[in-house]
Amino acid sequence: MLIMIRRIWDITLTVKDLKKAVEFYEDVLGLEKKYQFKDFIQHRILPEYLFKHTIQKDNMKAKVRWMDDMKFSGECDGKSIEIGGENLTPMQLILMSVAGCTSYDVVDILKKFREPVEGFEIEIEGERREEYPRYFTKIKLNYKFKGKLNRDKVIRAIELSQGKYCSALAQMKIGGVKVEWEYEIKE
Repeated sequence: MLIMIRRIWDITLTVKDLKKAVEFYEDVLGLEKKYQFKDFIQHRILPEYLFKHTIQKDNMKAKVRWMDDMKFSGECDGKSIEIGGENLTPMQLILMSVAGCTSYDVVDILKKFREPVEGFEIEIEGERREEYPRYFTKIKLNYKFKGKLNRDKVIRAIELSQGKYCSALAQMKIGGVKVEWEYEIKE
């Protein structure tokens, strides 16, 4: 069954896609359960956040080529990386991608808040299932800041990244990964 939803653009969704979007809206973001699934179908409601961050397509194209043994070369938008062998594994790259995505958001938001960030790093730890496929079940992020920063603004920047801007974290949450975080500030 396909459902047409009209907002800014016409898009086609399967019921499965729509249910996943509703679950994301209710459970992952922890927002008020304002709509039920039937509301989405009967009234053709799609909150702007879901449209922008879950449904809207931002097409990317990549290519991975086998080099030898367990070594691969990946290319995307004219940039390349070697995967496996003595280099990072795909799962390590996923973990680093999540850390990189939220780092980009948090630093950018703090700059917009005019906070004097002198240094920043993030540590990320991921727990994986024992059986195959060995996907992540839980990740923990530790945001480490340096500078005379306002704690409320730091927390707000992290929360905005976690709940609104970080696509990599949203992808993990949609997949059922439990996300925990903490922060520390050193002057």
